[in-house]
Amino acid sequence: MNTNPSSIQLKSRTLWIVVLLLLVAGLAACGGDDAPETTEAPAEATALPTDAPAEPAVAPTDVPPTEVPPTAESIAVAPTAAPEEAAAPGECNSNPYYPIVDGRAMTYATNADDIGAGEYTSIFSDVTDSSFTLTTDLGDGDVIATNWQCSSEGLLSPEFSQMPGGMEGLEIEFVEATGVSVPTEEMFQVGQSWPTHYVANATMAIDDENSMTMTQTIVMTNTVTGIEPVSVPAGDYSEAVVVETKAAITVAMSGGGAAPSLPPIEMNYISWYVEDVGLVRQEIVDFFSAVGGGSYITELTAIE
Repeated sequence: MNTNPSSIQLKSRTLWIVVLLLLVAGLAACGGDDAPETTEAPAEATALPTDAPAEPAVAPTDVPPTEVPPTAESIAVAPTAAPEEAAAPGECNSNPYYPIVDGRAMTYATNADDIGAGEYTSIFSDVTDSSFTLTTDLGDGDVIATNWQCSSEGLLSPEFSQMPGGMEGLEIEFVEATGVSVPTEEMFQVGQSWPTHYVANATMAIDDENSMTMTQTIVMTNTVTGIEPVSVPAGDYSEAVVVETKAAITVAMSGGGAAPSLPPIEMNYISWYVEDVGLVRQEIVDFFSAVGGGSYITELTAIE
């Protein structure tokens, strides 16, 4: 089979960009129906004393029955309503730094119209105690939906949200996800750190007969580095928790004839979280360094 070398070079460069795109939108980046049983009062609690005169078979309708004073015994066995405990919040809706509300829509704008949507909206739905769906609406009928899992350790997306707009001819399969994407509230303190790990397989057609396949292993370390004010189109916030993420990406490539191997990739992310709001800003530092550009920035523009 003959393969156009210039085509391979272009596609390999494109796949390098795809490695970056996989990371853009993924970082941050309900209750049961069991009612308490009611205990019925014992029959003897309301029984008349044994030496009381026999009552007629049919009580007179115009004479009210004589009230029987409560006895110590009757008081002791009378049922008492137990105080209701406040329902504990589910794992999905217990973090004020990433509030999850069914139907809530958060709109973001990016500074990279040429490689993806300039604006998109993330919508929460199907929220339960242990899972929810996050749908990215790109407009024009294009949507990307991911099903997140919630646990006592935090929230985990089983895959990175792909870059809004995607890329024609590219197929991606996420085969492993561990750690958490967003930790519990207690972890949003300066100095706290948590890991996130993904493995994804990506395949892209080079021409009608050849394709490239790569397996990406993404290991991230997320660390809270400070608290500072932040301003975005959606508003000015006096306190935002700053999370810095260092990602190490290894890529194993195969197929496509003379397809080159990619060197290890290191990337840095910075995310800003505001209490009772969520993720308001994210910056991938030197995102476009491979293609001669600067940082990739996403900012919150509206909440509905």
